[in-house]
Amino acid sequence: MDEKVMSNIVTKKYNPVKAVLKDYTRKKVENFRYPGVKKEVGEQITGVLWMGVDEMDLKRLDHYEGEGYRYAKTEVTVEIGEETKEAAVYVFLETASKMLNEDWNPEEYNV
Repeated sequence: MDEKVMSNIVTKKYNPVKAVLKDYTRKKVENFRYPGVKKEVGEQITGVLWMGVDEMDLKRLDHYEGEGYRYAKTEVTVEIGEETKEAAVYVFLETASKMLNEDWNPEEYNV
């Protein structure tokens, strides 16, 4: 998640750490600027892992992401350099919108 977006949702400042999520891909979503994430073996996403997010801010993130409606929170393992960490990712549900078969570029996303 973009740092500007994150800071508008949560109440505290958290430390983003560069991480890699293997066997998932990030694609454009029809009629929206934000991406969707879905399982795809052999692909990977480079992004950030927000460390130490507290329970209250996790609930705020769930609400923002539309957890259960647009996204399902899924437990995953990410790589941070040579280490691995357990994390959660919001996996896109194609219930309200359609995920396109086009890669999403974070440089094209302006908040």
